[in-house]
Amino acid sequence: MSSQQPLGQLLVSRGLIAPAALHEALAAQRGTGRRLASELRARGAVEEGRLVRCLAMQVGVPGVDLSRLVLPLR
Repeated sequence: MSSQQPLGQLLVSRGLIAPAALHEALAAQRGTGRRLASELRARGAVEEGRLVRCLAMQVGVPGVDLSRLVLPLR
C-alpha cells in the first residue's frame, strides 16, 4: 500500500522525526540541493533502516534489508 504523504510528513506522523528536524532539513536542503532523505541522514535525524521503511511505504514496495540476506554458497 502506498502513501500519498510527502516523506517529511510521513516521518513526522510516525513519530520518527520531530517537526523542527523536518523544518531544519528542508531549510538546509534549499542550500545543499540534496534530496530530503539524504539531508535527514546527513544530519543524523533518522536511522537509515527506518528511513528505508518509510520510503518503501511511500512508493508501495516492500523494503529489503540486504544485510540480513543469506546467499547460498556453491
